[in-house]
Amino acid sequence: MPSNKKEHGPEDINWTAGSAGALAISPSDASVDEAPRSGDLKTAELLGQRVAQLAQWRKGR
Repeated sequence: MPSNKKEHGPEDINWTAGSAGALAISPSDASVDEAPRSGDLKTAELLGQRVAQLAQWRKGR
């Protein structure tokens, strides 16, 4: 679920409210050390875990 309350921001999981894949938002003047932000990276990691779990489940059917 998206983190869509006012107190949420770039460090929160799925703060951009993506539902079709991993998203990242970075300021145009951010360096490679500053972006993507930790919340976007964690969201992508969790999506990868869900995809891997689904692939294992499908393989076992």
